[in-house]
Amino acid sequence: MPSKSPTLTIFRDRDDPGAYTWSPFVVKLEARLRFSHLPYTTQAGTPSASPKGKLPYVRIEESNG
Repeated sequence: MPSKSPTLTIFRDRDDPGAYTWSPFVVKLEARLRFSHLPYTTQAGTPSASPKGKLPYVRIEESNG
C-alpha cells in the first residue's frame, strides 16, 4: 500500500506562490523543495505567529488515509 506524503505549508511574507520574496531563507527553502520535487503550498505568515519569531516556518500535516 503506497504511503501518502505529508502536506507541507510554507509560511512566508506573501501568499502568492509566484511572487518573488526578498528573503534568502525563503528562496533557499523553496528551491530545495522544488529540486526535490516535493509538493508544498504557501501561505502568508508573520513573525509574531511563528514558533520562533522568524520567517519562513513550515507546517507539516500528516494525512490519515
